[in-house]
Amino acid sequence: MDLLRRTFGADSWRRVGYATVSAPVGLAALALVAAGRPGRAAALQRAAVARLLGLPPADRRPRAAGRWTGPVGTVGYAVLSVPLALLGLWLVAMLVPNTVRNLAYGLFVDEPGTAWGGPSRAGAWAVHAAGALALVPVLLWLVRGLTGLQRRLAGALLGGGRLSVGVGVGAVAAVVAGGLFLVAWAGQV
Repeated sequence: MDLLRRTFGADSWRRVGYATVSAPVGLAALALVAAGRPGRAAALQRAAVARLLGLPPADRRPRAAGRWTGPVGTVGYAVLSVPLALLGLWLVAMLVPNTVRNLAYGLFVDEPGTAWGGPSRAGAWAVHAAGALALVPVLLWLVRGLTGLQRRLAGALLGGGRLSVGVGVGAVAAVVAGGLFLVAWAGQV
């Protein structure tokens, strides 16, 4: 029961919300830095992360050596988070509109004979609906993992913490794996 609550609970949907807004927030932050407003950019990014992912407020104490500060951390988070945010936005598109489309598959398909589950309309509809429902928890956990990575990046780059090698490698690996999967998925569509 706890796994179901974690999968479909409010925290997962807040993370879906963050995955939806993080790309525009990252791009807006880059624009604000370019306009000479790094403090406003950091506040915008911190507010989105704090509200949807639970990042604690920024540490007001002087930062220790080796930690990211000011515009460097702000730009660093915006630059690193935009590819992750675009991946998250794609996962949300797979989660919400694609799930709805597959649940209503039989209403939109003209030729079910070549579709998965065909040749009958009912078979194609059933296979697409079952696949869509089976993917919902998988997509929610992928969004949870991706936003967890973004939260750690935000903690390091916006909160003055240390950026661990594991988080940096995880961010690069997520973008590469997501890009490869996106190319494979686009080839199938």
